Amino acid sequence: MYREGRDVLTPDGRPVGKDADRVARAIGKKTSYGRQVAHTSWLMYEYTAMQALHQAGAAVPQPFAAAENAILTSYHGDAQMAAPILAEVALEPDEARPSSTRRCATQR
Repeated sequence: MYREGRDVLTPDGRPVGKDADRVARAIGKKTSYGRQVAHTSWLMYEYTAMQALHQAGAAVPQPFAAAENAILTSYHGDAQMAAPILAEVALEPDEARPSSTRRCATQR
């Protein structure tokens, strides 16, 4: 459902063009090619979302480049430890609300 209705993106971030039907069949059949295309498309959506969030001033790593299986970003954390991934973060309701005076734990 997360990807339903989305265009399939190529490694350069553009929607699949003339081969869209063939690619859709490969994804639907879950062939190795279809799984790779689906993964690359998901990665490119993540990359473009990170670009938009970073440009809007959100506290996300700056994305520099994307390849078929990785996104190169700026480092967030300190000399001892990287900032936690979102799956490892649990916020209390008051921490999740926007505040002009409060800073998140990774920015302290």
